Amino acid sequence: VTRKLREVMGASENTLRSDDKVIGSLAVDAKGKEKFGLKPDFSWWDGRYDYTFVGDAKYKRIDDRAIPNADIYQALAYATAFNLPGALLAYAKGEAEPASYRVCHADKRIEVVAVDLTGEIAAIDKSIAELAERICCLRAEGRKTREAQSQSR
Repeated sequence: VTRKLREVMGASENTLRSDDKVIGSLAVDAKGKEKFGLKPDFSWWDGRYDYTFVGDAKYKRIDDRAIPNADIYQALAYATAFNLPGALLAYAKGEAEPASYRVCHADKRIEVVAVDLTGEIAAIDKSIAELAERICCLRAEGRKTREAQSQSR
């Protein structure tokens, strides 16, 4: 999925990164002493340390099409640790319905998308293009957040 997204979006491995290209740990306390590893499946970087999007692909079956709490927690952790307005969860079509969740008291949004990876190549390409569009929207929000943060410093 990440490789096809790079192709569709004209992005390099350094721009649209997979989990093996992401910095391995982020501070979880104000002093930067406590850290833990985060490995989102894909993230967008505008430079070495300026990330503007984070998301995760889920390759699993979901009972009753309900998004597992652990997946929402994971996306919320990414959005919080990367200090972005939201994160994206991508599931195979049929496993989850597209949705958007606003997390109370955190001012974070979790976007859920369904990617159709079955059928003709044209249908798969269309589904990846729709995913790319969602990523671009979330990335634009992330860039606004980054700009506001740099202006307030």
